[in-house]
Amino acid sequence: MTRKTTTVEPAETSAEKKAYTYDELAELVGLSRRTIRNHVDAGKLIPTFPTSEPRFTAKEVERWIKSWPVKPPAKTS
Repeated sequence: MTRKTTTVEPAETSAEKKAYTYDELAELVGLSRRTIRNHVDAGKLIPTFPTSEPRFTAKEVERWIKSWPVKPPAKTS
């Protein structure tokens, strides 16, 4: 007997999300909030301010992720 499986998709996928808070972005990419903040401070990730709280647009997040190195840096002796 073959069992039929179904996949349940969340109501809102990351592709539909337009902007992220620090906490949402940290959870999405698996980094700490502090690491996200370090990237902002270094100018690698640019927040927008639609309100008094910063948000990260999906387009900016995609650009930022694409800028990550593909391989870890080579070890130096």
